[in-house]
Amino acid sequence: MRKFHRKFWPFMMGAMFLLLFSFTYEAQAHVIDLTVDKQAQANLDHHYKLVKKYKGKSGVTFESYSPKWNTDRKLQQLEQQLLRNKHGKELAYLGKIMIYPDYPNGKGVLGMYFAEYIYGNGEMRYLGDRVIHLYGGEDHPTVVDMAYTLSHEYGHHFTYYHLVQKEQKPLDKWLQSDYAKARHFDQYHKIHTNGRGDYIWHMPEVIAEDYVQLFGSEEAVSTGMQMNTDVSTPFDTPSIMNYWKKYLGNEYTPVTPLQLYITDYKENANKTYDLQLHVANRTPNEVFLRAEGDSVRTYSSYIGEWPYSSLTKWIRYQDLPYDYAGFMLDGNETQTIRLQAIQHQDKGFNTGSSIKAVPYQTIQKAISDPAKVMTEKQANRVQDLKELIRTVADEKGIPAEILKAIAYKESQFKQWNHDGTPNVTTEGKIGIMGIQPEEEGWKEEHLHIEKLKSDARYNIEAAAEYLRKQWEDSTLPKVNDYHDLQIEDWYFALMAYNGLTKENDPNLHPNGSPYQEQIFQIIRENSQIPIGKTPTIQITYPNGEMDIEMKKYNWPTQTESKQYYFQGLEVFNPKETMMQAELGATKQMKVEAFTPFIIKKIKETDQPNDHQVYYEVEGNDIYGYIPSSDLAFSENIRFFQDIERGEVARAVAFLQFRKIVNGYEDGTYRPNQKLLRRHAAKLLVNALDLKLPNGYKMKATDMKRGDLNYDEMAIAEAYGLMGTGGKLRPNEYLSRSQMASIIVRAFDQHLATPTSKQSFSDVPLTFDNYDNINRLAFNGITIANPFRPQEKVNRGQFALFLQRAIQIKEP
Repeated sequence: MRKFHRKFWPFMMGAMFLLLFSFTYEAQAHVIDLTVDKQAQANLDHHYKLVKKYKGKSGVTFESYSPKWNTDRKLQQLEQQLLRNKHGKELAYLGKIMIYPDYPNGKGVLGMYFAEYIYGNGEMRYLGDRVIHLYGGEDHPTVVDMAYTLSHEYGHHFTYYHLVQKEQKPLDKWLQSDYAKARHFDQYHKIHTNGRGDYIWHMPEVIAEDYVQLFGSEEAVSTGMQMNTDVSTPFDTPSIMNYWKKYLGNEYTPVTPLQLYITDYKENANKTYDLQLHVANRTPNEVFLRAEGDSVRTYSSYIGEWPYSSLTKWIRYQDLPYDYAGFMLDGNETQTIRLQAIQHQDKGFNTGSSIKAVPYQTIQKAISDPAKVMTEKQANRVQDLKELIRTVADEKGIPAEILKAIAYKESQFKQWNHDGTPNVTTEGKIGIMGIQPEEEGWKEEHLHIEKLKSDARYNIEAAAEYLRKQWEDSTLPKVNDYHDLQIEDWYFALMAYNGLTKENDPNLHPNGSPYQEQIFQIIRENSQIPIGKTPTIQITYPNGEMDIEMKKYNWPTQTESKQYYFQGLEVFNPKETMMQAELGATKQMKVEAFTPFIIKKIKETDQPNDHQVYYEVEGNDIYGYIPSSDLAFSENIRFFQDIERGEVARAVAFLQFRKIVNGYEDGTYRPNQKLLRRHAAKLLVNALDLKLPNGYKMKATDMKRGDLNYDEMAIAEAYGLMGTGGKLRPNEYLSRSQMASIIVRAFDQHLATPTSKQSFSDVPLTFDNYDNINRLAFNGITIANPFRPQEKVNRGQFALFLQRAIQIKEP
């Protein structure tokens, strides 16, 4: 039977990370039959030089022709982002993703997908090895920058596969497909499949946008609104979810759409607006808000998100940069603003709202009565209340561990009762923080009692501000260095927060019942912070009132908060810890000490007695969740993206922590760069903290004062580490054999004497430096066999050798 190929490559225009990029509806979608027109195949690779190639665990090959996508790690990150878009059997049909530095089809085209299928014997079959192009790699050097385009292009792959392979529909029959019926495309006369109409009405583009909204990654859905806002969203169309359930299974059950309301507004001077929004039917995940204006700036923007515990959110004109979002709240430039809320879900469909069009001229008609739309009490969701506490703690400069412990003691994180009424105890304690506005001390705060009952954030803020007031009280003694990030330093502020009374005197109640002692014990247990035992505190009662001796009290521990870390911060684990691949997973993996990470996300759990933050972190060859108590921050430690081996990354972090090494100004470490002898001398001198002996003068004749690393080379010579032959040869590369010699000389008194002779395939017993190489092997400083004695040492290898030697010296 005669077979023929149909090939087509619709491409995506500017639907990108909307904080940065705009939609320009100038690009056109094309459907090309490559069998008829072979020239339509965009073979661009011969125009560009391959920078990096990576075959992912997913089976997809990633090829970069962009200099800013030049490491395995970055391509691995892109693969991880790909897999965060929901996928199934169709993934096996994707062969390659190619990244180009510029825009070979014009700057309006940010990506392209190449589809192909064959038709014969009455059956259509989708072909494998499909290709995605991503353009503008130099302008979009991060995974977040590429997230929306990648999701949209994968949406083409996903939808082509199902309509061709499952529905057996070629492109020109798509308007007669079950998908088109379920999506009610017959209501839109502009929609087309021939590529000759408007780009935004091209059916492959519309359904690729459907994919992003229903199945896209969190990074993708948070950044862009559906391109064609004249088409209803897939969340308005339950039948399209039933369509996908038919093909994808019961995991994809139709979801209730979000309901987006405007509950209040404020018209500012010069016709600018602030809007108060409320979202109903939401789940505990963050809600992302997207907006689009109708001015000549025809693009949509991410305009904010808010946690579950907050019933409403104000979007304020003054808070948004004008050029990409603020203009949408300017009635002089925008007549109608379009708003949408969306939530990413880890399983099943994402959830979202209709696109709500709000004309400023008649905005009053768009306002919903809060009493009618806020039917659900969203308060006692522990995960989000803990997140809100952490946010307030950061704003007020208080360790989040302390505020969480107070909330746990006072209410077990309850702002409302189960019946929706405010949580007010018989003692008059109100809300999550158990505030007693009529008690002595609190009266001076002039708090709004009804707001304490109804607004969890206000309740938390009131407690935080009152605690901060005690911290700043000059009549209270100070602890340690009086630093507000140090948990122990808040001891007397916590005592005063509850009251300077005999009930809170640790001398009268050594069993730990004073309020501040209870808070510290909760922190020890629930935040896993090892706070030391309270030292003796001198307290007397002249005239019946507590009087604490004014002096500096030193705690046996000085523990910094672990919960102020933020997205993008470089951290490390000072000791061996366990990592979860997914939050809450029972299977964990061991992570060795001094593994450097970048924080990607911050998560709270829904367990009232687990106050730790779980940081989603990414290392050089590792990814997952680590609890806050197991991480630390050091200004000395940087995360180097050009280190691909985890053991090298750990060694470099170990040395950075000790201020022995650092990287280059461009943010790289260059682990594969060969090491000069003068650089090795500098590292050893730093590691051993060696100083030049008084009166010592360099003996070597191949260096003079003023040469690079002269001082370090002089010290190395003085201690017999280098220069034993009368020459230092500072600008020669160090061989592995030479490295063995200087490591042994530097750490001689700490290294064990070998009791056996290691057999090396390339180092015979008669080799002139065998003894030093054997000693390294016997002490576990080298594990390589063959040893490659004449090979030049690179910066990564020397970091490993030096770390292992120091760990023997400082077990």
